[in-house]
Amino acid sequence: MSARDGAARRSVLVVFRTAPYGRSRARDAVDVAMAFAAFDQPVTLLFLGDGVLALATGQRPAAELSRSLEKLLGTLADYGVEEVHADATALAARGLDARDLALPVRLAGPAELRELFDAHDRVLTV
Repeated sequence: MSARDGAARRSVLVVFRTAPYGRSRARDAVDVAMAFAAFDQPVTLLFLGDGVLALATGQRPAAELSRSLEKLLGTLADYGVEEVHADATALAARGLDARDLALPVRLAGPAELRELFDAHDRVLTV
């Protein structure tokens, strides 16, 4: 493997920080994660702050938003994106727990959050 090939396969952490609707950021982040995964980049998703709301089941987007984020998130495994983490404190602060989520996630506390950021070559935050 050349140095260029190694650089091309760097791991990517996609961090969701914003609420899922009202803007296209969360949907765009899922699209970016799928694009990285389609090119064999190791991708991990992390939901922080209001970003954890994107994981809630039963979402009903406004008519102008053509794609349900919940359905879109459900296709991630088809692209090989299986590492999904959520800030346990942010979930609890918003009255959510694992039973309320559209995807199985690994709950992360402060130490795990630091490890996630340290373990990835690239971090994309939305």
